[in-house]
Amino acid sequence: MANGLQDELAAFRHFVADNLGNGLNDLSLERAVQAFRDYQHQLAEFKRDMEPTLRGSARGESSPLDIDLLVEQGKRRLAEKGIVD
Repeated sequence: MANGLQDELAAFRHFVADNLGNGLNDLSLERAVQAFRDYQHQLAEFKRDMEPTLRGSARGESSPLDIDLLVEQGKRRLAEKGIVD
């Protein structure tokens, strides 16, 4: 069985390693921990917000992204506003 403290420490170390070049190295340990907590909160919110979409996808209520169709729709909307390439 995984140890909660060890899992959290590993997640914090991973967060720090991923963010050292993004200004995290200028923070105190206390501020780095707060940034990690903020990240955990945002991640939990994202996962919660995604649950209905993932359940719908599991029920077959989604389809693969058609990038060509997406680009065409974008161009059409831009053309309607007078913006052309």
